[in-house]
Amino acid sequence: NVKQGPGSVVQFIQGTPNNINNRSSSNSNSSFSSTGNVVSITPTNSSNLIVVGGFFTTYVDTDSRGIHLTIYNSNLSTHDANQESGVYYHDKSPWMQCPIKYSCTAGTTSQIDFTLYHMRYGASSGNAYVGWSSSPGSTNKNWNDMWAMEVVA
Repeated sequence: NVKQGPGSVVQFIQGTPNNINNRSSSNSNSSFSSTGNVVSITPTNSSNLIVVGGFFTTYVDTDSRGIHLTIYNSNLSTHDANQESGVYYHDKSPWMQCPIKYSCTAGTTSQIDFTLYHMRYGASSGNAYVGWSSSPGSTNKNWNDMWAMEVVA
């Protein structure tokens, strides 16, 4: 075994189409709901850093609305409000890609699932969507992407 120094990438897990191509909508502006888009990683060292990244295609169907994106960490059974992403639409307009980034100490050597959650923001009506097509097929990422990396702390 070669010893890797701090900042070295131990493993990189690319989300598979079946795990990141869901289309989901939310009409709630008060609570997050799962999109079903997930990437999983099994850390080799509980002290290492896990970095989750990606981008998701988003849309809102009403003017002056937006979308919050957040990552749910199955190991911690929560999401971190300080690591949310979002897009605001002045006018209902074209689909836009929103980047995501989440990081945490692994805290375990068991599998961790990182699931994208979303919530609409703005007034009391309208829907926020993640994922371009409602029928993307099994080999299409649906204009989404997501990955996880384990990095030596």
